Amino acid sequence: MIFALNTDLRKEIEFLNSKALRHEKNYQIWHHRQLVIDKLDDPTGESEFIEQMFEKDAKNYHVWSYRQWLVKRFDLWDNGELDYVEKLLERDVRNNSAWNHRYFLVFGKGGTPNQDVVEREMK
Repeated sequence: MIFALNTDLRKEIEFLNSKALRHEKNYQIWHHRQLVIDKLDDPTGESEFIEQMFEKDAKNYHVWSYRQWLVKRFDLWDNGELDYVEKLLERDVRNNSAWNHRYFLVFGKGGTPNQDVVEREMK
């Protein structure tokens, strides 16, 4: 495994960036990326790279799954996620992946949302 080789994991992410941009539907890239970022314990640059991926395909299931993992793993619930999803929905209101992510952000922590949240989501 790559971790046993003491490889520079940031260089591995750079390598994965180039591969992901060329082979955007390859789920193995995203699984491997998740392992590397988890080991690094640092999501720096990930949101920006995901934005690049969404420029190519804003409905890519693998990228959305990875983004949800990032939010959970690094507690990024309130880190501009809802605003970013809103921008994607303004571009394409039919982007079911973005709607799913919005639902995940609003209701994914569990518990009962307060009335303000329910009213905002209904609007």
